[in-house]
Amino acid sequence: MGGDRVSKFKEMLGELIVDKGATAEKISLEMDIESSSMYRWLSGEEQPNPQSLEKLCNYFEVSCEYLLGRENINVFPKSRKALNFFDTYNKILVEKKINKYQMSKQTGIPSSQIYNWKNRKYAPSIDSVIKLADYFGITVDEMLGME
Repeated sequence: MGGDRVSKFKEMLGELIVDKGATAEKISLEMDIESSSMYRWLSGEEQPNPQSLEKLCNYFEVSCEYLLGRENINVFPKSRKALNFFDTYNKILVEKKINKYQMSKQTGIPSSQIYNWKNRKYAPSIDSVIKLADYFGITVDEMLGME
């Protein structure tokens, strides 16, 4: 994640934990997430993977856009689609007839990663999800299939 995005994320996560009136360790236990991961996120050492980001959003009832500091107002969807990143990604590629080479060039994401996502080989980093959401003109929540 870019430096500013990491800063916004860790700040927002810290605020949500305080608002909940709990500790990072207690929330980690409730969410079944390693407390060491939570502390790395809070210190800005590491970013959550998409699955952990979704868990955090559901736990705190916030949108990804809000948790990542991209929106100042929380719009948490009442119901979420049963899609995931790969379904959303492949659907957009087909619908918009995206040239993967051009997408790679315009987003700065290596084409090998773009092809691996198409084939569901591994999940992207949050930074890549943000780049894709911006490229496609959708929210991070939509990119992850969460709204």
